[in-house]
Amino acid sequence: MYTPYTMTTRARLSRERILEDALRIVDTEGLGGLTIRRLAVELDVTPMAVYRHFKNKGDILDGLIELVIAEGKATEHDTPGWQAWIEVTFMRMRASLLHHPGVLPLLGSSASYGLQSLRITERLLGQMRAGGLDPDACARGLHLLVSYTLGAVAIEVAAREQQESGAKDPAEYQRQLRSRFESANIAEFPNLVSLAPKLSRFVEEAEFGLGVRHIIQSLAPTSAAS
Repeated sequence: MYTPYTMTTRARLSRERILEDALRIVDTEGLGGLTIRRLAVELDVTPMAVYRHFKNKGDILDGLIELVIAEGKATEHDTPGWQAWIEVTFMRMRASLLHHPGVLPLLGSSASYGLQSLRITERLLGQMRAGGLDPDACARGLHLLVSYTLGAVAIEVAAREQQESGAKDPAEYQRQLRSRFESANIAEFPNLVSLAPKLSRFVEEAEFGLGVRHIIQSLAPTSAAS
């Protein structure tokens, strides 16, 4: 049941509150669970009240990415050294996306090119230029780092979901994955079998950071200071 859309309701409803409730829905039910009607029920208002703040669902999705990016505070730090600064920035991005994995399908769409995204991109490019990277290296580095981060998060989220759907604890899930690799035909898959203990481990924060550092170092000119 919807409550009447009173002046009191109108006063307390805002874009920020709508986005926060929308993000809660996406966090628990995924993007498929987010509809204007579902959101209105969550807010205890009519759908028309939501439309007074957003044109449509697409407008809300644009705002969700902005909210997650702002919440992550990826560039709000003073880490010294351009390489270390970029590493910390992407570590923060990873943490924020792992906290809100429901928004992953939106990344790469028009929703991910809002003002918050542009500000982060500008700061990243500024750090790269300050580190002595030429324009080609800046563009290449940005694409590599973003692709690596999104890919790593997507794989980690998928593994977590599979683990949760099977009601297995992380240790048991990794044990079964290792067993699967080790039981492969060693004549056909010698490397897979021998590396099974390492391949079955989840990518942890430290390993993710190592990957980011490798990418950054591969871009840096020989004379660039870290």
